[in-house]
Amino acid sequence: MAARWSRNCELNRSIVVLLDTSSLMAIFQTGVDLVSAAKDLLPGRVRFIVAEDTLVELRRLMKRKSPSVSKAAKAAMKFAEGLEVVKCQSKRGDAAIVEVAKKTGAIVATTDRGLRKQLRDLGVPVIYPRKGKRGEIEGFHNLL
Repeated sequence: MAARWSRNCELNRSIVVLLDTSSLMAIFQTGVDLVSAAKDLLPGRVRFIVAEDTLVELRRLMKRKSPSVSKAAKAAMKFAEGLEVVKCQSKRGDAAIVEVAKKTGAIVATTDRGLRKQLRDLGVPVIYPRKGKRGEIEGFHNLL
């Protein structure tokens, strides 16, 4: 599995980062910007993608009665519309993120601790918030 992520790091290629719903929402709800963190932490070009299920989840959140959640989901959806969307095989939530990460060899950006642990156990590199609004990466340095 490690070879897949190390191939992703060749100098002439982009490093692919998969944004989950929590990472997109955090930008607009709390100011935690894992997109900027990824650009700062990773060498070379970074390309961002989203799972198809993430867009479904954002649409569902846009219909929430909470104005803050709805507003953040709309902003996150607008941001995500400019990204490459990767289809999933009928999996939902965390399972979709795991599937897309395995399929694409992407590093996953998330604020979800449970998902982070699951990805760590599978050997998938993760970008997550640490100490306020700063991002940190785990599982990537071993592959360089």
